[in-house]
Amino acid sequence: MASISQPTDRTPRQMDLPLAIEDVPDIVRDYGLVETHSYPWVSQGDPHWFVRRVPTAVAWERYAELELHSATARTALVLDCDTPPLDYLTVALGSHLRVPNWICSSPNGHAHVVYTLARPVLRTEDARRRPLKLLARIAEFYTEAYGADTGYVGVLTHNPTHSRYRDNTTWLRDQAWTLEELAEPIPRGWRVPKKPATIEGRNCTLFMAAMRYFGKRENQDMGTDIGTVLTWIETTFAEWYPPPQPQWHRNENLWIAKSVTRYCRENIRHRRLTPKFRGRQAHKGRKSGEVRRRGTPLEDGREPWLALGISRPTWYRHQGTAAATITELAPWEALGISRPTWYRRQKRQGGV
Repeated sequence: MASISQPTDRTPRQMDLPLAIEDVPDIVRDYGLVETHSYPWVSQGDPHWFVRRVPTAVAWERYAELELHSATARTALVLDCDTPPLDYLTVALGSHLRVPNWICSSPNGHAHVVYTLARPVLRTEDARRRPLKLLARIAEFYTEAYGADTGYVGVLTHNPTHSRYRDNTTWLRDQAWTLEELAEPIPRGWRVPKKPATIEGRNCTLFMAAMRYFGKRENQDMGTDIGTVLTWIETTFAEWYPPPQPQWHRNENLWIAKSVTRYCRENIRHRRLTPKFRGRQAHKGRKSGEVRRRGTPLEDGREPWLALGISRPTWYRHQGTAAATITELAPWEALGISRPTWYRRQKRQGGV
């Protein structure tokens, strides 16, 4: 007896997996985290920065650094503040900005300031552009206000429940923020302040600018005086980075000035910038040029194609032939027509 085939649903079904957020500690969920990764990136932090993926429960239980975002969305705004604790706490609690959900400080005083999002911002092909642009603008404004690290990508965040950070975590707000609430303090028309286009930090930017200025021949002697260099750096710093100036040690300008002065003094001591040294290098360059031009069309120092009124490629194409005049090299010039016209006529006459 033939069996009766039953209709089957060929649509693939997703496995029933528990939500990863259920494996997050209760206190983190109570303070606004609504979604997380099921296999986040984790690390033990300094000095062992080996990165791997583990299940959510293992990540929050064993690792000091972990990924706070989910696989498809941004779940929080995380700021990396390398300023003294008083600076970022003043911004978080005493300014017009929104209060963060928690601040997780490291033993050296630096901290991660976390704003959890009530509705995570999707980051897939189907994502809407408006939430992404709004989140980017919020991140720019809050990063500037806190003086946070602009190069921080936010993949690894301090685990506030780990033994390394548990006692240094300040829990502040138990409700997540919407994008509109975070964007409300941003003034209309606000833009990131203009600064020199550079991939380095402020200290590297000032150092390179000072080296270019005091490396000029007329400024070399001034570069050996630390007072002159320090005055130039402080003036430039005030012009490029107007107040407030967070994340800047009070002796940073002095340290930069000492580095610039040391380089200038070393150059002068080794006489790499003296007139005698420059004259000797120029003489070597002239001798090298004479040797390289020997046996070439440039041996006498002139360019023969300029004398014929033709281009350099044209002159080299006709090397080894009897052509030596402009009429033979460029016959269209003698006829007073353009090169394309000359070639079209030759093609009609069968000459090309």
